[in-house]
Amino acid sequence: MVGKESNQTRVFRSVKSEELILLILIFLIGLILRLIRIGTREIAYDDAFSFFLSSQNFITIIRGTVADTMPPLYYLLLSLMIRINQDLWFLRLLNVLINLSSIFLLYLLARDLFGKKVGYISILFAVISPFLIYHSQELRMYDLVLFGQVGYLYSLFKIINSKNKPIYIITSIVFGLIAIYSHNLAFVGLFACNFVFFLNKNRKYFITLCLIQFALIIMYIPWAIYLPQQILKVQTAFWTAKPGLLEIIQSVITLFGFAPLANWKIFLILFVFFLNLVLLSLWLIRSKDEKLYVLFAICLASPVLLIIISYITRPVFVPRIFIFSTFIAFILMATFIENNWNKYFGKISLLLILISILISLPEFYFFESFPRSSFRKAVNYIAQQNIEPKIVFHENKLSFFPMLFYDSNLTQYYLADPPGSENDTLSQESQIALGYIAINNMDNLFFYDKLFFVSFALTEIEYKNQGLSDPNLIILRSFYGEEEERTLIGDINVYYFVKE
Repeated sequence: MVGKESNQTRVFRSVKSEELILLILIFLIGLILRLIRIGTREIAYDDAFSFFLSSQNFITIIRGTVADTMPPLYYLLLSLMIRINQDLWFLRLLNVLINLSSIFLLYLLARDLFGKKVGYISILFAVISPFLIYHSQELRMYDLVLFGQVGYLYSLFKIINSKNKPIYIITSIVFGLIAIYSHNLAFVGLFACNFVFFLNKNRKYFITLCLIQFALIIMYIPWAIYLPQQILKVQTAFWTAKPGLLEIIQSVITLFGFAPLANWKIFLILFVFFLNLVLLSLWLIRSKDEKLYVLFAICLASPVLLIIISYITRPVFVPRIFIFSTFIAFILMATFIENNWNKYFGKISLLLILISILISLPEFYFFESFPRSSFRKAVNYIAQQNIEPKIVFHENKLSFFPMLFYDSNLTQYYLADPPGSENDTLSQESQIALGYIAINNMDNLFFYDKLFFVSFALTEIEYKNQGLSDPNLIILRSFYGEEEERTLIGDINVYYFVKE
C-alpha cells in the first residue's frame, strides 16, 4: 500500500515537473521576445507623455490625469520605476512583467476550464503575439487593464468552482479596481464578463456578482466625480473614425499580426483568421459546450460595445482597447485545436496561426515610422552639429516630447495645436502638469539668429496634396530666408535656418 502510494506520488511529481518545465520554456520564449530591442526600439508621443507626467510628484500626476482622459494607476506605478532608473529599457520592464503576469493568468484560466493542453497552446499564441509584445514594450496602461480584466474573469470562474469563495470575491474586486483605475473604458471588458452567469449552474451566483460590481462602483466614486469632464475631453480628443468594415479588417490585422505589412502577409493573416473563424464557428455549433458559448460571447462583447459607443457618442474603436478579446480568442482557438488534433484540422490550424503570427515579427521589431519615427537619430543629428546655441522648434507636440525624452538639455519649443482641431488633445492643464507649455505663435522665436525646425514629412505631403505649402515653413522662410540645410531622417524633416 505504501509502495503504491509512493509510486502515485512519484507520478504526480513527474507530471508537475513536466508542467513546470514546459511553462518555463514557453515563458522564457516570451521573455526573450519582449527583451529584443527593449532599449532601442523607438518611442511614440504617448510613451513620452506617460514618462513626463509620471516624472512629477503624485499630486501633480493626479491633477494631470484629471485633465486628460485616463485614471492615474499606471502613471503612479511608472513613477515608482522612474524614481529607480530612467533608462528606457528599465521603464519598459514594468509592462513586460505585467504582460507576462497576464499571460500566466491566461494559462490558469484556460487550464481550469479546458485542461493543460489548451492552456499551453493559449499562452504559446500569447507569448509570440506581435500585438502583445508591442504593448509590453509600450509606456502605456493597456497591459495593466488587461491584467485587471483577465484576473477579474479568472476570479469569477473560481468563485463558481472553488471552495474558497470569499478569497476570490476579494480578488475579483481587486482585479476589477486595477482595470477601472487604469482605463476609463475598462468597464467594457468587465461588463462582458457578466456572460459567465448565463451558464445554468452559475445563475445562483447572480447576487454575488451584483455585490461585487456594487463594491466596484462604490470604490470607483473617488474617481467617478471627474468622469464628466473627462468624457467632455473625449468628445474632442479622440480622432478615430467611426468603425466600418475597413476599420474592423484593420483591427483583425493589428490584433493577430502587425501593421503595416507587405500585401501578401496581410492577405495570409486575413485568410488564416477567417478560415479559423469559420472552422471554429462550425465546431462551436456542434460542440454544445456552454462554457465555449460564454467565452465566445465575452470575446465579441467588447468590440461590439465599442462599435455601439462609437456611434452613440464619439468614435473610441481602437484595437488596443479590446486586447482582452484577443486573450479570449486564443483560448477558443486553442480549445478547437486540442479537440481536433487527431483529425488534422487541429494541426493545420495551429501551423497556420503560428505562421501568420511569426511572419509579422520582423516588421514589428524594425518598424521606425510615424508614430514611432526616428526621434533618437534626429536628436543625435542635431547634437552633432557644430552650432551653438542649439535651438529646436517643433511643428507640434508629436515630435517635441519624444525628442525631449532623448535629450532634455536641448532648448526645444513646440507649437500649440490649432484650437478645436482633431489634433487639439493636450489641454493647458495637462501641459502645466507635464511642465512644458506650448507656444501659440513663432513671434518669440525670431530673436534667435539660427534655429532648427522639425516637422513630419507626412505633414508636408498632406499639404502638397492639397496644393498648399506648410504655413509654418512659409513664416520661417519669410523671416530667415531659405533654409541653409534640410535633412530627412526617416520620416522627420530637420531644417536649419540662419537669419540673413
